[in-house]
Amino acid sequence: MRIAEIEDLRGSIRLLYLDNFDTSSMNRMAKNPGNVDLLIEALWAEVIANIYPYQWRAAWFLEHVIAVHPHKADELLQPILDVMAGFNHEGQYRHCLKIILLTSQDAWDLGLMYDLAYTIMMDEKHAPAVRVHAMEIVSQVVKKEPDLNYEFVESLRFIYQNSTAGLKSRINRILATKKKERG
Repeated sequence: MRIAEIEDLRGSIRLLYLDNFDTSSMNRMAKNPGNVDLLIEALWAEVIANIYPYQWRAAWFLEHVIAVHPHKADELLQPILDVMAGFNHEGQYRHCLKIILLTSQDAWDLGLMYDLAYTIMMDEKHAPAVRVHAMEIVSQVVKKEPDLNYEFVESLRFIYQNSTAGLKSRINRILATKKKERG
């Protein structure tokens, strides 16, 4: 029964929201979803289906649902980590990294989170927005594991050399914050 409900909802979501990318309607739905668990499952099914353009639009919608219902973020952490390597659109990465940032850091396996985010942060094939969110995750891990600070700072300096203006700006802000933290 649940699978049929999810498939029906996926079809409705595509028709009503994703085909036209009606963000105002999506935001209204995120705030008043009815069955939030069913909506999250249906959106997640769209994200991992990897069908363009639905996968990144569903990821955007899912991130907005989670932002309104942050208590649901931790439930998505492991599914995101399990499939992230198979994403085929930068929007999937970007919005799922933003969802990870909404999860409780107590739920994080710090080593796994650091490796995942650090790899994305260093990969020039990823869009600057994706790399910025990965930097934020690495920064959060480094706060809990200060021994990684030197590697993180040196990596940011390396990235800075060949970056866009947006990446440079974010790196400058992160480095300024790091400097204040040290005193």
